[in-house]
Amino acid sequence: MSKISVIVVDDHQLFREGVRSLFAEDDLISVEGEADSAESMYEFFEKALPEVVLMDITMPGADGLSIIRESRKRFPEVKFIVLTMHADGQYVVKAVRSGAFGYLLKNADKEELSEAI
Repeated sequence: MSKISVIVVDDHQLFREGVRSLFAEDDLISVEGEADSAESMYEFFEKALPEVVLMDITMPGADGLSIIRESRKRFPEVKFIVLTMHADGQYVVKAVRSGAFGYLLKNADKEELSEAI
């Protein structure tokens, strides 16, 4: 069985590297890349489409929900999971309406994140 390919889209480098390190030795999940903006995410998409994108909501330039909405139109096969600090239920509803397949808070543990992926 091949690993699930994932990229992490977040404007904080330390957070992206932390998620990557969580799955460095994982048998089922492979973090294939990181992006700090929609532009760098789309550059990654030109090389290879991931199966899953972990997306923050609060991003410079464009919010994560807008990025998800546009990306789902262009790349319907890619699944987006919101990974954010926003615990307000209105964000969950907006995320699902934007096309997100999951919603986790950044204080989730590795098992929760693995299960979501």
